[in-house]
Amino acid sequence: MRKQGVRVEIVRAIDHDIATGVWPDMTEHGAATDAWPQLYERVLAADILVVAGPIWLGDNSSVTKRVIERLYACSHLLTQRGSTPTTAGLAAA
Repeated sequence: MRKQGVRVEIVRAIDHDIATGVWPDMTEHGAATDAWPQLYERVLAADILVVAGPIWLGDNSSVTKRVIERLYACSHLLTQRGSTPTTAGLAAA
């Protein structure tokens, strides 16, 4: 992507204390800490999001699943167009 002039930022989920759960901010639901609200702001600012991780025994790693779970946790937040922020720019053929 860099070769095409795209600015790339790599964020390793494992380096952040992302709480387990299904709410946008798990500190409001008992978690001592949660890095997700700050990371989600970066997700919203991105034009492209690539989620990548290792495959363990034919399935996504637990860290990858946690990121996907937290993305789903924010899916109720709607844009003015009525689509979720993480799918607002997607098109299907």
